[in-house]
Amino acid sequence: MLNVERQLPKGMTLLAGYFYQQGAHLFRGRNINAPLPGGGRPDPDSGNVVLLESSARSLGQGFDLTWNSGATKPMSWMVRYSFAKRINEADGPLCLPDNNFDLRAERGPASDDVRHRFAITTGLQLCKGWRLTPTFFYSSARPYNITTGRDDNDDTVFTDRPVG
Repeated sequence: MLNVERQLPKGMTLLAGYFYQQGAHLFRGRNINAPLPGGGRPDPDSGNVVLLESSARSLGQGFDLTWNSGATKPMSWMVRYSFAKRINEADGPLCLPDNNFDLRAERGPASDDVRHRFAITTGLQLCKGWRLTPTFFYSSARPYNITTGRDDNDDTVFTDRPVG
């Protein structure tokens, strides 16, 4: 992470920041008793057998810009904009992949990949040390995953994605 802050006239500040985050050996679940393509399960007497392995990766980077009036005045404000992108191969250790035999399709936008975030915060000094701080927050939507709602590969998990 790298941040640069600049003091502006009238007590205002401008802060610009960049972050880069890379994850390796992250946990993911994998069904080691998933039905084989065109056949049954390796162990037909067992259902899903989830192996917890540390083979997933992630990548995130982003930029922040914050303009602040300073909090020592009777009325203060802060405006912040963030742009970020996060990609991963698993959203958690218990999230099973669509295809246990080909994990390449699992790389995509992370569940917390929110590209744009914008916030305005104001602070109003009230009597007896009280302060009122209304905040306006806007963000773009999180990614979504299109699923068929069926168990197309017979692994008893209904999160299969359409072909392509």
